[in-house]
Amino acid sequence: MALMQSGQYAEAAGLLRPLVDVDGAGSSVQLNWVIAMMHMGETRMASAALQQVVAEAPGNPVALNLQGIQHRRAGAFGEARASYEQALRLRPDYGMAHINLGILCELYLAESDCAMHHYREFQRVAADERPRVGLWIADIEQRQALR
Repeated sequence: MALMQSGQYAEAAGLLRPLVDVDGAGSSVQLNWVIAMMHMGETRMASAALQQVVAEAPGNPVALNLQGIQHRRAGAFGEARASYEQALRLRPDYGMAHINLGILCELYLAESDCAMHHYREFQRVAADERPRVGLWIADIEQRQALR
C-alpha cells in the first residue's frame, strides 16, 4: 500500500501479482493489483481481473466503482452509470462512487442536477475536504442561475 500511495505502481503490482492467484487471497488484494495495473496503463489485464472480481464478489462496491471508471474510460456511459448506481445501492455513503457518478453526469451526460446531487452527497459523506468539489458545485449553481 505504501508503494501505491507513493505512486510506485509497477513495484506494487510486482509484489501483489503472486498473491492474486493464491486461494483465499481476497478481493482487496485483487482490487489493489487492478488499481496498480490501471495506473500503469495495463487496461486489458486490469479489465479482465476486475471482471473476475465483480463476478466473484458482485456485492463489492469498490469493484463496482472501478468497473464504472473502466466503462467511462471506454465510452460506455450507460454501463458506467449502472456500475456507480449499483455501488451506491450497496453502500449509500460511498463517497468515491458519488464523486465519480457526479463527474459522469456533469461532463459526459450533461445532467447538472444529477451532478449537483452526487457532488453534495460526496461532501456530506467524505472524510476528507476536497475544496475543488465546492468549486464544481458553485460552477453548476452559476450556470443554472444563467438559464
